[in-house]
Amino acid sequence: MRYITELVKKERKLIKANNHRTLSGLHNFIDEDLLNFCLTGIKHHPLVSPSGRSLKSINKSISIPYLLKELNEGVYHPVAVKMKQVIVKNKIRNVGKLPLEDELLQKAVKVILEPVYEQVFFNFNIGYRRGKYQNDAHSWLHHQVTYGGYRYLIKADLKDYFNLIDHEYMMEFLKERIADSVILHLVEEWMAVGNVNRNKPEERPQGLLTGSPLSPMLSNIYLHYVLDDWFVSRIQPLLNNTSFMVRYCDDFIMGFNNANDARRVYRTLFKRLAKYYLFLNQRKSFMVWLGDENDNPNYGNDFKHHTFNFLGHHCWLGKTKKGEEVLRWNVVE
Repeated sequence: MRYITELVKKERKLIKANNHRTLSGLHNFIDEDLLNFCLTGIKHHPLVSPSGRSLKSINKSISIPYLLKELNEGVYHPVAVKMKQVIVKNKIRNVGKLPLEDELLQKAVKVILEPVYEQVFFNFNIGYRRGKYQNDAHSWLHHQVTYGGYRYLIKADLKDYFNLIDHEYMMEFLKERIADSVILHLVEEWMAVGNVNRNKPEERPQGLLTGSPLSPMLSNIYLHYVLDDWFVSRIQPLLNNTSFMVRYCDDFIMGFNNANDARRVYRTLFKRLAKYYLFLNQRKSFMVWLGDENDNPNYGNDFKHHTFNFLGHHCWLGKTKKGEEVLRWNVVE
């Protein structure tokens, strides 16, 4: 880990030197040491990749120099992947086993991109980030509801999110921070492998490959620009009262101290997501009032729920022995 710590320090200097400008030259951080580091995390892999290089030969640093040469000369191209559709959490996903070279390079690019986007992501974005876990999302939600007094919530779940990520918008978002043509070209080609519309040329390229080391980070970047930054920079300043948000991957909750704020944002949310080819799962997305209907003059028919499920836990507003309201939860069986 000492190597990664030093790498992150070098990247942070580059980020600081460029301030808010886009970053170029990032692919120069990919060297033999980084690839050998990433190789240690690859435990199970076919003996020979489609290009005929074996894990054993790469481990002896026979192929890594050649891989770096191809990368730096801009002639490296991902190998075609045979994909199959599987059901993951009741959703159909495109899953494919990457050839060794692509898995190795994707892990390296992920390491390179992490420090860049840690400077961009908001603290309430919990999923797919180093050192952040599901329990952190529950703790954030508990703190906001219990101590912030938020009682009007939007509980949201995105429908078929991984398969609907739009490649053109994804590249636009990446170019907000990244100006490295090598990195951008690699990402574009890797996304093409997971394109769910590859047999429909008339349709926009969409979807990320499940099982790809880089896909979770890309999906996080996409929602940062579509949702997180939009909520913070464009929605919160227009609200009548305070609000909060917590997001874990494609599950998120927005909280409000004003019922009308919650209603307005919920209506606007559908339009915002549709612009980027995303949709709410309307069976799992709704507005919540955390309290007794009789005690809430602003309740209305649109706040139909008093409890909700979030990340495998059932949540509700309870009381302590002293009568203080706190958010409680238990595991959904």
